[in-house]
Amino acid sequence: MAIRVDDEVAALIVDGLRRVGIRAEVDSEPVRKTKLYRFFVVSEKFKRMSYSERQKVVWRIVERALSEAKLERISMIVTLTPDEYVDAD
Repeated sequence: MAIRVDDEVAALIVDGLRRVGIRAEVDSEPVRKTKLYRFFVVSEKFKRMSYSERQKVVWRIVERALSEAKLERISMIVTLTPDEYVDAD
């Protein structure tokens, strides 16, 4: 059975962030009526980083590891602290 794109990307992000000393959890959701996914990356360490720094770190990880075809399946990656994630609900 093939690994779903969202599971592959989530695992890639968690592993890549772990390698740079950031523990994170990743949640994903499909974008209705498309083949795209949204990703929510949550880490306590993001509190010490600007939003643009968070984005640069995460996008660097996925861009280096994924094919263009798989990158095109990502609608967005939202990087949040645990507090920001709770407030978003």
